[in-house]
Amino acid sequence: MARKKTVTKLDLVRMTARISGVRLDDADKICNALFATLRQYIMDSPAGAKIDIRDFGVFQIRNKGPYTAPVLNRLPKSGEKGEFVLETFHHRVVKFKPGILLRTSLRKILEAPGWEISKRGITAINPESTVRVYPEPKE
Repeated sequence: MARKKTVTKLDLVRMTARISGVRLDDADKICNALFATLRQYIMDSPAGAKIDIRDFGVFQIRNKGPYTAPVLNRLPKSGEKGEFVLETFHHRVVKFKPGILLRTSLRKILEAPGWEISKRGITAINPESTVRVYPEPKE
């Protein structure tokens, strides 16, 4: 089985620096400012508010009400097995809908050999598979 690669914030900072041609510490400040702005907007906005980033996608903030659901499992502390009720409270979720450019880019990647899509996400089957960054980096 191929090893899965998680893109970290440091990877995003490095890609930002390479694509934009700025120094690594400047790219870090740019990424931190963007993430802080998005986080603050999501925390302060009412339900139904959207963050629309053209060609990338839309983040929509939603409030979820409480609900209960039966769960067949075991309790971690006691080891007791049986059917339990999971209760959630009012909470906030962020839904993401990819934009057209992102969707078409993903389709092109998935049509290339070495990629697999499942309910859990996109997986590189072949470790040599690479993802193209849009726009192409300046060299």
